[in-house]
Amino acid sequence: MKLYFFSFDKGLRMTKLNISKKFKTVLLNPSSFLYFVYGKLNYFPTGIVINKTMRDIPIYCISLKQATTRRSFMDKQVAKAGFTNFNFIDSVDALSLNIDTLMKEGIYNDALSKKYHGRSLNLGEIACSLSHGKIYEIIAKALHPFALILEDDALFVTKRINAVDISIFPSGWDIVFLNSFYSSTPPEGNIKNNLYSTQSWKGSCAAYLISLKGATKLAKSYKPVFHAADGFVGRCMACPEDHEHDFKGQGGATIIDAYLIFPDCILNGSSVGFWNTTLPVNF
Repeated sequence: MKLYFFSFDKGLRMTKLNISKKFKTVLLNPSSFLYFVYGKLNYFPTGIVINKTMRDIPIYCISLKQATTRRSFMDKQVAKAGFTNFNFIDSVDALSLNIDTLMKEGIYNDALSKKYHGRSLNLGEIACSLSHGKIYEIIAKALHPFALILEDDALFVTKRINAVDISIFPSGWDIVFLNSFYSSTPPEGNIKNNLYSTQSWKGSCAAYLISLKGATKLAKSYKPVFHAADGFVGRCMACPEDHEHDFKGQGGATIIDAYLIFPDCILNGSSVGFWNTTLPVNF
């Protein structure tokens, strides 16, 4: 009987702790609750894209073939936005990979992963990098002047997408991130309008524009894999000599000219709570 009451009391304390964490998350980021509600309602306020360049750009969305819920929701967003050249690309399934085979075939380098990260990459990280690499190859082969790469939890903020002006991008650009994590907000290094340098970029490959030149560079250098997808791209970014970036000199396989748009034009649904990953415990 004592054990029963002890277990009940412990469970009650855990429930109170979980509720406290939820409220703390919502207080720090009130929109997380809104996105959570949107997710439960299977709804996001996607509008029409009237920016012709962005509406008609080739879009490649990485998604597991069996991820039918995410694909269905993405299809609804695409239809609302009016994108004309949207394509799902079957992502590499981590469950289909074998680490020993990957190493033997030169697809994954475990020694370099341990050198730069102090550990081996997990199969999910390897699969994600290979999936992004697969799209680099597609874009390079198709000779698209530029394209948009997405992960399947992307949420379109169409008002911001409509404000993207590719004509202001610096000559020779390789990548422009439409979603980023930042070391400072707003980010430092404003170039013009909503375009910034990657000085405050911390990560995210959830949504980014890539030029043919950028895709060609990355298609030739993403294997063997020894970084996760965002880490790989981050370590390839050109960095001014007088600026210390977290990724500077940490295993870049090529050099790319990268920028970011702020505020984010496309949200990472898994980060903002739409797919139930921001709030510590699901409601």
